[in-house]
Amino acid sequence: GDWSSDVCSSDLGGIARPVTMHEAHDVSPCFSPDGRWIAFSSNRYGSYDVFVVATVGGKPRRLTWDSGQDMVTGWTPDGKNVVFSSSRSTAFPSNMEAYTVPFDGGAERKVPLFEGKEAYFAPDGKSIAFTRGPGLWYRRGYRGSSNDDIWMCDKDGKNLRKLTEFEGQDAYPMWSPDGSKLYFVSEQFGPKGCANIVSEDIGTSLLPSTSGNPQIRQVTKHAEDSVRRARISGNGEWIVYECGPDLWVVNPKGNTPPRKLAIEVHADD
Repeated sequence: GDWSSDVCSSDLGGIARPVTMHEAHDVSPCFSPDGRWIAFSSNRYGSYDVFVVATVGGKPRRLTWDSGQDMVTGWTPDGKNVVFSSSRSTAFPSNMEAYTVPFDGGAERKVPLFEGKEAYFAPDGKSIAFTRGPGLWYRRGYRGSSNDDIWMCDKDGKNLRKLTEFEGQDAYPMWSPDGSKLYFVSEQFGPKGCANIVSEDIGTSLLPSTSGNPQIRQVTKHAEDSVRRARISGNGEWIVYECGPDLWVVNPKGNTPPRKLAIEVHADD
């Protein structure tokens, strides 16, 4: 059967094995903090909903039933909630907003972000990095006010701080394990329209930077295709991301170039 849209698990460069087997699209997989579970979004019942499945595979458990599109972005650091973005709002026009849903099942809760989507909790659970803006990734190379920037706030939505001032797209924020760095995907470097992974030192406080020019370092240097959907491992040693038709991994701390994941496909059917 064709399981090209299923969630697969692989070590860094080994054999990919399907964790889910279904005709529908299973997308946006995110490991739980302890690595035992994968949360993902699936349209197996119509619109995209949130599911969890054991990392070793098995029967997925459904957590949301809304008619909106629920797209998984991660977990709370304690592993008790899955974080997702959803178009379920009754507002018009309907924007993506951030929510959490308990791993054990229960009611969804809106994350208190002002016009925030794609919320990512800091490792200590006290801060949230999120994207804000109407930006769309298929508008490669766009410059202007209709782009996404990365913001930060306390978990209750207070102490808002804008982290990026770039006129193009900034998205997919990721925390280092100690919370001192934020990695994200930006079109700031390289040829126009080519996004790469960058890092920014944010320190441990939520106070605005006094320098006004935070140190942003380029981690990847792709010049042909854009980096998309980057996620960092729990120990901060690897960032896995899409670029072109392939999956890549890079060590964000070192100076070694990223490498393409050589994935063999082993399916049961």
